[in-house]
Amino acid sequence: MSEDRGISDDTAPDDTAPDGTAPAAFGEDGLRLYLGPNPGPYVAFWERARASGHPFVWSWNWWGLLFPLPWLFYRKIWAVGAAVVLLPALLDALIGFGSKAGFVLAALVAAGGKPLVVERAERKTRTIDALGLLSQESIDRLRRAGGVSRPGAVIGALLMASVLALAVHDALPVRLPGCAAPMVREVVIDIALDNAATTGLGAQVLRLEKIRQAAVAGEGHGRLCHAELRGAGESLPVEYDVLWRARDEGSFVVDLRLRED
Repeated sequence: MSEDRGISDDTAPDDTAPDGTAPAAFGEDGLRLYLGPNPGPYVAFWERARASGHPFVWSWNWWGLLFPLPWLFYRKIWAVGAAVVLLPALLDALIGFGSKAGFVLAALVAAGGKPLVVERAERKTRTIDALGLLSQESIDRLRRAGGVSRPGAVIGALLMASVLALAVHDALPVRLPGCAAPMVREVVIDIALDNAATTGLGAQVLRLEKIRQAAVAGEGHGRLCHAELRGAGESLPVEYDVLWRARDEGSFVVDLRLRED
């Protein structure tokens, strides 16, 4: 986002009415005051739209496409930014269309960003102009109502990074835990303790040692693991399968049995 300087006071319109109020229409000067830093592309679009006489004039904003949330919050378009965050999550929960909706919304922000900024600027300018305030007070109100928010851009960037990280995480394939994974070891020891009569090790503190993977099913559907259960100086060779229960949910089961070497 551009770091150009905003419009200074000496660029403000000085053709005040005899009674000291602001001029009847701010026009380009009012738009520039409202837009703040880097008003050029938006003023150019405003002039092009006025010259065309059409209700819709094509525009494109690469900032809006590549960084929709930072750009929206930078330009203080809070409601649309919130919709870009919440709508994909809602659609994903209802119909599983969240990731595609995010791309569609980014394209809409890119196509409609400049018209949206200019429309808001014109509306705010007319509203403040209609108040009939003194010129400097109108200028101050325009600057407060418009301009940009660098903290907003930072917040938007953090939100966008979080959304992208979640999308990448969801897109990655779910991997079956390995034989020595802590959660697998915990399940194996719990099963051994629950079946103390079978293992003969009794209800004592057990450790799982010498763990190795003996075989793996195709495409990571299951693992055959060999290990030793050790407790109070005794050890017992065991083998166990780690299998998917519900791969899409990331849940698995462990089938433990004694191993005959």
